[in-house]
Order: sequence, then C-alpha cells, then structure tokens
Amino acid sequence: LNCRNAFEKLSPGQKDKFAEKQMRNLDLVSRMIKTCGCVFALMIGTTWMASQLVASNSHLSDLVLGFLGVFALSFFLFVMVAFQRLNAVMTDWCQKLPLYRLSVALIRSDWVRAMLVFGFSPAIPFVLVLSFVNQRVRRCRHLGRPKADDVLERVPEEDDGEDEQPEEPTWFTKRVAQQVDTMRDEWNW
Repeated sequence: LNCRNAFEKLSPGQKDKFAEKQMRNLDLVSRMIKTCGCVFALMIGTTWMASQLVASNSHLSDLVLGFLGVFALSFFLFVMVAFQRLNAVMTDWCQKLPLYRLSVALIRSDWVRAMLVFGFSPAIPFVLVLSFVNQRVRRCRHLGRPKADDVLERVPEEDDGEDEQPEEPTWFTKRVAQQVDTMRDEWNW
C-alpha cells in the first residue's frame, strides 16, 4: 500500500523512468529464464544421448538424468509461481510467434481432432462411464447443487432483477458435459 502511494506521488517524468527501468529489468529476467530453460533442455538432451551411446543400462546416467529432470521441473514450477507477471509477458510473446499460431491452428484442424478421437477412442467409453458414475454418486450424496428445501430456507439477498435458473441436471460431470457439448456444437463432424 505504501509503495502504491509513493508511486502516485511521483511526477509523470519519474513514473516514465520507473516504468522504463521496470521493463528493462523484466526483459533481463525474461532473457535469463529463457537461457536457463534452454540450458536445462540442452543438458537433459546431452545426458540422454550420452547415456544411450555409452551405456544403455547405466544407473549413474539414469541418476544424473533424473536429477536434471527434477531440477528442470522445479525451476519451471518456481518460475510459474514466483514470476506470474513475467509469465504473462512470456505468454504474450509466445502467442505472437508464428510457430505458436501454426501449432494452435494445427490442433484446431479437423484432421488432428479426428486423429485424437481415433487415438483415444478406446478410452472414451471408460471416461464417459466414470463421469456418469461420479455424477450419480454426487446426486445420491446431494453434492451437486442445493436441494429445493435448502433454496427455500435461504434468506433472499438483493434482487438484481435476474432470476437465477437452477442448473439442469446432467448425465455427466460438469467438465465432461462441457467437453462433450463443445465437441458436439463446435467441431465439424
């Protein structure tokens, strides 16, 4: 709170200098994180290639590769949690890349969707049955939404003029039902 008040007391020229310094620091940290990520990827790839060429059943190479993988995973998780603002900037940067746009367009193409459905078709009935059973258990335990008696006993709050309609009961859990609806409505079958 004190930092915000101090920033508001600065003159426009000082605010511009502060913002410019922040952007330079953000760019520096961004470059450092990209470099560390590339170094981790290079180290993991090099260790994996060396372990494949030198000794395929070497426990030491598996140990080193495991440590590098854990360090890389913890590094990326730390970056995601600690640098949320930097993560937003890097996400915007990635979205401007032509390769990213091409991969998103490729994932949304009908052919790739057809291959995904074909590849996961053995698991689809299992997921649907599991979602159905999960929803039935929620209904039996009354976990899905409030019962009608609970709704009547609640104290009415401010009326916005919009009447909330109770959710229509679904066969599947909310997430699976949304995915099925998206596939049915938006995909080109």
